[in-house]
Amino acid sequence: MKNFFKSIFSVKFLLNAVIIIVLFAGLIFGLSLFLEKYTKHDEKIIVPDISKLNIFDAVAKLEEAGLKCEVDSFKYSPDFKPFQVLDVYPKVGSEVKTGRRIFIRANPKTWRPVVVPNLKDRSHSLANSLLNNLGLQVGDTIFVKYKYPGVVVNMMYKNKILKAGDEVPRFSKIDLEIGKPLDKNITMPNVLGMTFTQAKKFLKQNYYEIGITQFLFAKDSANARVYYQSPLPGDLSDQGMPVDIWLTSKSVDDDVIVKDIGRLDGIYNKTIKIDSAGRLNVDVELDKYVPRTEAKPRNNATQTANTKKSTTTTKKTTTSTTTK
Repeated sequence: MKNFFKSIFSVKFLLNAVIIIVLFAGLIFGLSLFLEKYTKHDEKIIVPDISKLNIFDAVAKLEEAGLKCEVDSFKYSPDFKPFQVLDVYPKVGSEVKTGRRIFIRANPKTWRPVVVPNLKDRSHSLANSLLNNLGLQVGDTIFVKYKYPGVVVNMMYKNKILKAGDEVPRFSKIDLEIGKPLDKNITMPNVLGMTFTQAKKFLKQNYYEIGITQFLFAKDSANARVYYQSPLPGDLSDQGMPVDIWLTSKSVDDDVIVKDIGRLDGIYNKTIKIDSAGRLNVDVELDKYVPRTEAKPRNNATQTANTKKSTTTTKKTTTSTTTK
């Protein structure tokens, strides 16, 4: 035990302890000086008054004072001037350290743009309500033919069609194209002889849609032309209805095409009937509709009918002569 106390209070032990204490105190003092210098503990800056400045002058003044800035100008208020400083944190007159970040709320130049919603095929009344809620105004209402009456067809701003997601200034006037009913019982337009692209465009311009499309002997479908359509040209039909078309690269005078036109006539042409034996009988009303592509088969049918009548007449004459 005596040896233990002797070792504790020995000169060597005490010397080491003093050295450790001095080093530890020096470390703490040095760290304190470093932190004080690094954090600029003794340097104080008073936040200057920037309440009457615009945001650009306010930022410049704060940066000259050794302060940093963060600006929030999200919401516009018509009660204040554009770019006017509305609020500052920390408050004006507060003591802050050099390099402190100052938060500024400022009035933007004007309202933020409004994102246009998707109003396609929405009702007229719903479109009005949605636009008003977004701070937009409904301008002119233009009625155009459309398959769905009473709904929005297009939105326009300054005569340019808008798409969903486009941005326009707040309070802008948005013109609306609203659908109106399509015409009924009108004459079907003629697309015979047109290419597929031409026929599709022409039918769309007349508010019809492409229905079933069939190609016959059409190696080059881009240059194939319509040789038959249903409903037929001149028939009464309703706009918005589909129109079936048949196309071919062959001439309409080709025997295969002529035969197919005759077959299609038997199905779709109301002026031609098929008897119980499967033969074509031409009605008296046939002359009311004679398209160019159907002239040949119809003439053949007429000649066949006339031949049958001549044969019947000859038979009757022969029988009468025999009787005498």
